Amino acid sequence: MKRKFIALLLALLLLPLLALAETATQAPDAEAQPNYFASLVVQDIYGNAFDASVFDGKPALINIWSDWCGYCLEEMPALNKLAEVYKDRMTFVGLLLEGATVTADGEWKLVQDKLDAAIQVVEARGVTYPTIVPDMSLLYHLHASDLRLQGYPTTWFIGADGMIYHVEARAHNEEGWISLIDQVLAYMEEQGVAVAP
Repeated sequence: MKRKFIALLLALLLLPLLALAETATQAPDAEAQPNYFASLVVQDIYGNAFDASVFDGKPALINIWSDWCGYCLEEMPALNKLAEVYKDRMTFVGLLLEGATVTADGEWKLVQDKLDAAIQVVEARGVTYPTIVPDMSLLYHLHASDLRLQGYPTTWFIGADGMIYHVEARAHNEEGWISLIDQVLAYMEEQGVAVAP
């Protein structure tokens, strides 16, 4: 019975993100649905409330990383530099998926040792863009949807409308990121999604 309840709960939580994924390849209608990412209630790795309104009306790059992932750590300086270069056009955010978990009892719980390790990484590399911890709904979406992680790092490109326009499942150097970011921003513009000048 408990498994059926969890399966039903996962299905209900999955529907909004599947709708986002289905519309990501179409020209989106901004009035059709609210911006899922702008409605997140999450905190950063330091325990501070994160202002998710930065996802509303401006494209975002969400880089999902882990402290044990060498490729993640290698690309951080480039992402940090480009967060400043593109700050007027795109918001950069890290996502520490391992910073929270769902217990066997179905409770959301912070994973303190992962948060501590992430803080050490961010401070040692001088990363200035925020790294957030997923809330319960985002954890379920990530684990139950077609957008589940295949590996680290994985980066989502979110439009100003909250739709996911591209998922990049590999690391890049600075030149590679510049090329990819410019391509994705150009694609968003082609789709009629607002992109800051």
